[in-house]
Amino acid sequence: MKLVYLLLKLAVLLVLLFFTVQNTHVVNFVWGIRQSVDLPLIVLLLLFFVIGAVFGIFAMLGRILSLRNEVNALQRERKKAEKAAAQQAQAAQQTPALQDTTAADDAASV
Repeated sequence: MKLVYLLLKLAVLLVLLFFTVQNTHVVNFVWGIRQSVDLPLIVLLLLFFVIGAVFGIFAMLGRILSLRNEVNALQRERKKAEKAAAQQAQAAQQTPALQDTTAADDAASV
């Protein structure tokens, strides 16, 4: 399975390398009033890909933080429940010992 993933990654790398070699044309990028820069097309594509990735991360940041808070709250709740269950189990183990002694006392008094 690792070999399949390795081959898939290699194929994607080769496709991207081919794409890079094919898009080396210099284009004029106008980014303001009478402001422009001449850059290879692949540089502009990479630049806008990175900008899009950064905006995507910022867009998901609020959701990620809220999910992290929810996970922490659920973990605290689980720990409280485990502690309560352990205390109940300990109390249940102590209770039969008390019941046995009272049953023996009742039998002795008859």
